[in-house]
Amino acid sequence: DLFVVAVMPTRHSVEVWNEFYALAESTGISERVFAVANQVRTMDDESYIREKIPSDRLISVFRTDPHISAFDRDPMG
Repeated sequence: DLFVVAVMPTRHSVEVWNEFYALAESTGISERVFAVANQVRTMDDESYIREKIPSDRLISVFRTDPHISAFDRDPMG
């Protein structure tokens, strides 16, 4: 089993990741904990995540597409 934490490119989200990972380390399960970057809009967002999350813990980056959110708001649009 794995634990996968979605981390957005915000200070608060990274703090939650750090707290969760520290808890996983203290209980001996940190080797099963990974992160995915979520709602990444820009290269700066991705760089921020890559600075904060160890590369061996980051398994994917999910980008936000403005066309999808626009369609979701108004599908006939």
